[in-house]
Amino acid sequence: LSNQLIITIIDKDENKLTITLDVTHLQYKPLLTTMKFISYFIPANDILLNDLQFITRENDQMKISKEGILSNKLHGIDNTGNVCIWPSESILLYILLSNYSQYIKDKDILELGGGNTALCGLGLAASNLCHSITITDGHPNCVNNQKTCIHMNKQCGYISQEYNIQSKLLKWSNEFNSNESMGSFDLII
Repeated sequence: LSNQLIITIIDKDENKLTITLDVTHLQYKPLLTTMKFISYFIPANDILLNDLQFITRENDQMKISKEGILSNKLHGIDNTGNVCIWPSESILLYILLSNYSQYIKDKDILELGGGNTALCGLGLAASNLCHSITITDGHPNCVNNQKTCIHMNKQCGYISQEYNIQSKLLKWSNEFNSNESMGSFDLII
């Protein structure tokens, strides 16, 4: 197995960009036959002084594996976040960046249930408006893919290497262990 992952991104103008990522330390099995890499682009506006771009690794097909069907039994949580990128993620990102930047500027943000990519949290991190972002999900496969997306964006320079973004496993239950501190946050999305 190679320690490099080669990604080709095609932008809206059909320009190709090939990126080679070092994946030596990542804790995931590359399922390249069922994954695709999507580039998101948000043009500069009154709030974003520069164009915003970031990439995600997403499921290529709407197929649910046996593990997905049995997810509740295997992981104690459903498979909702692994099914697709829900439209509400991009809508929330757009609204926060367009109309409510005063609520996110220099703030510590917690994204609950970010799903497979935590699209909103990744986009906020790429905007560099927030002080820090903690993205979460209750499904271990989602958290592993979120970490991969963070790493890819840092390697590509879409998110600064120094930017404080992390992904954590957080299962919602009545038995939440308060000793597992998530930190303090200014805004929860």
